[in-house]
Amino acid sequence: MKYTSKLYGELLELANEIPDHLLDQSALAQFFPHGSGEPLESQSAESREEAESPNLVGAQVLTMNHEQLQATKAAAESALSIVVGPPGTGKSRVVAAVLAQQALLGRSALLASRNHQALEAVVPRVNALSEPWPIMLRLARPWGARVDMSMHSAIEQLVSSDLAGDREHLDKVKTALAKRIADHQEAAFTVSCLGELRDSLRKRAFDFDEVIQQIPESFRGIAYQYHPDLPNEIAIQTAAKLLAEREPFRLSIRWIWSRLFESQRLRAGVQRAVSIDASMKRVFDKTGSLPAPACNISPDMVAFCRQVIEFWRPMIAANVASKAMHELRIALDALPLTDQACRREHDAAQEVARLSADCFCELAKQSGAEITDEERSLLANILAAIANRSALDTEADHRRWSEAMRKAFPIFLRHFPLAATTNLSVRRDISLQPAVFDLLVIDEASQCDVASVIPLLFRARRTMIVGDPMQLSHVTSLSSETDRHLRRQFGVDEIDLERFSYRTSSLFHLANTSPTVNSRVSLRQHHRCHPSIAAYCSETFYKGSWTVLTEDTGKRAIQWTDVSDDSQPAAGGGAFSQAQIDSICAEVNRLATSGYTGSLGVVTPFRQQANRLRDAIHQAVPHAFVVASRLLVDTADGFQGDERDVVLFSLVGGEGLTEGSLRFLAGGPNRFNVAVSRAKQQLHVFGDLQWARNCSIWHIKALANFCDREAAERARATETGFRADLVGPVWEPALAEAMRAAGLEFHQQYPACGRYLDFALFRDGLKLDVEVDGEAYHRSGSGDRVTDDIRRDQALIANGWRILRFWVYELREDMGRCVSQIAQAVGNKLPTDR
Repeated sequence: MKYTSKLYGELLELANEIPDHLLDQSALAQFFPHGSGEPLESQSAESREEAESPNLVGAQVLTMNHEQLQATKAAAESALSIVVGPPGTGKSRVVAAVLAQQALLGRSALLASRNHQALEAVVPRVNALSEPWPIMLRLARPWGARVDMSMHSAIEQLVSSDLAGDREHLDKVKTALAKRIADHQEAAFTVSCLGELRDSLRKRAFDFDEVIQQIPESFRGIAYQYHPDLPNEIAIQTAAKLLAEREPFRLSIRWIWSRLFESQRLRAGVQRAVSIDASMKRVFDKTGSLPAPACNISPDMVAFCRQVIEFWRPMIAANVASKAMHELRIALDALPLTDQACRREHDAAQEVARLSADCFCELAKQSGAEITDEERSLLANILAAIANRSALDTEADHRRWSEAMRKAFPIFLRHFPLAATTNLSVRRDISLQPAVFDLLVIDEASQCDVASVIPLLFRARRTMIVGDPMQLSHVTSLSSETDRHLRRQFGVDEIDLERFSYRTSSLFHLANTSPTVNSRVSLRQHHRCHPSIAAYCSETFYKGSWTVLTEDTGKRAIQWTDVSDDSQPAAGGGAFSQAQIDSICAEVNRLATSGYTGSLGVVTPFRQQANRLRDAIHQAVPHAFVVASRLLVDTADGFQGDERDVVLFSLVGGEGLTEGSLRFLAGGPNRFNVAVSRAKQQLHVFGDLQWARNCSIWHIKALANFCDREAAERARATETGFRADLVGPVWEPALAEAMRAAGLEFHQQYPACGRYLDFALFRDGLKLDVEVDGEAYHRSGSGDRVTDDIRRDQALIANGWRILRFWVYELREDMGRCVSQIAQAVGNKLPTDR
């Protein structure tokens, strides 16, 4: 109770003393709905002020990708928004941008997390944007940490402030920013339309290719073109229905009726077949070489007409698909080139980021301006009270302090609208009041228990929950029996309330399963790990949903050193492997003596192995290397939120493990995910490879198989010089041959931004990506299909690439023109056609 006694007191106060209408006005209503509380007075005043201000939703002090921008907009507009942030997808960047956007909108925000590390990833980044005028307060600090902008420092600044402020200039900057945000939204809408059209055209192209294979080869050249006068699918389906075989006998009015009118039905079917045949032959058989049906209903002629219908069916289907493609091509031609549209959107985003940062800096610069004498006096009393607080303070002193802070806090937030604290420290600086902050951002919510966040939710109107269900969850020693007993004691053990269980639900889980969620955004663009490491994590833990944008350095990113199993049970639980300890010590020594200058981590699932590894490594290598490499030796729990260039992973797995240790490995995919995803450049696994290949623990087996697959793919790439397995079957080789004939030098399947480019051309600083669309899905570094080419194009442009795309139909219709466009682009001339 040492660290939670004040939390317990606030929970009791919320449960027994705070009226429901105040609870309903806070963010608690999204988690524990009770009724519709009346809006607070400050809410309506704030709404009126915002209505008169420029719309700055979409401001981005840091450039962001499409998903990150979606998350920041949702934070400004939703009562409860969820951001799923896997490792390396920039969730700290999103949090920083959301907080800055709140300040620009004239709103307040509180960032909270269960640990200081999450706050350290955000607060310095936000204050760096407005340096040397910090605008975000750090209300809780770990013991011995440096002190930056505390509440005490902020109040001192306000009391001594003599700034007059320049509200008119700030309003002008905001107006200019609002205009740039509108321009960016327009450019982003164009890119979105392009993406949808391209995706639709790509799908139609695949459908068309499937149909075209059913057409005799001699007719395919004609079938590639769209012919507006050909019959449609309804006509051929109607004819086929009229010519259908007679139904088997059954005593019914319907059968008798169909039998009486059978000759009329067949005659109509033959007539339609003759008409369809004539229309098709005007396009496909101008020489009259195909036999023609006659207008009679003899059994042979009816059977022949059925064959005629089936013969023309794939050609009509191809024409229908060609029509759809033709319409999409017209719509696509009406829009700018993909490269131009993405470049315009990128430039607009850069301008929004520049103006947002300028506006944010100007806002921070004016903190303390226009403070009244009455406000200054109140804050001076608060400042003196802070200095005079002591262990002798009574409960009455504390109440007087809380009341003074309640009056002063609106003044305070007007000048310093952003603050950060840990879940258990908030009550030290902020009294228990409803909806003090407009927005509460909970970072690392997967590790937060529900109870410690309830008082935070009461202090805010809206909430953004940030976390990752595949990372570590909150830890509790509460048994299932005790949990059930407590919930039964207080009458909350119904099945509909199971998700509120303290033992099984983190805050992220509770929020993510809430029926009141207004927005749920998953960040999928990964920017941390080598593409191979990221591909393993994406495939194994995230259903292959990541868009990996890191560069392939050409080095092997996942390496496995086979160490025969010698695992033994450890005293107190878990396991250890002396052979792996020796092997890892040798590798650390090799890195130390070979001049390695990057950061280094050693991770293992078991605490006993981590302790033994740490002792052995610190004895084996010079202390200077330990410091220089920022060496960290720990379990996955100690690596959460951290990263290293190279990570050595001691697996400690094999036949020698106890049943309990095997269950721990099998039941801990989240820990395994954390351990693997800490490696930025290389993951070096030490363990029994044969056991891993054959074990029943799916995430371990997947890692062994992934290592084998990557080794095989790199071996094939070494033989051919590029990833030949990713090349399309027809048109990529045809374009390659045409470019060679034109004297153009290129690299095929070139790795860039987490994908393999069809063709990369370099000349005088120009980087040109040439893509063939409509033949095969583009592939990621792991060979997975890529369907969001438009987002990857944006990433390539941000990294200095120009992009030229050709559809298969363009190559088929005029290969020479396409090659000429490539030659012009390499000559630093913009292409004139799509």
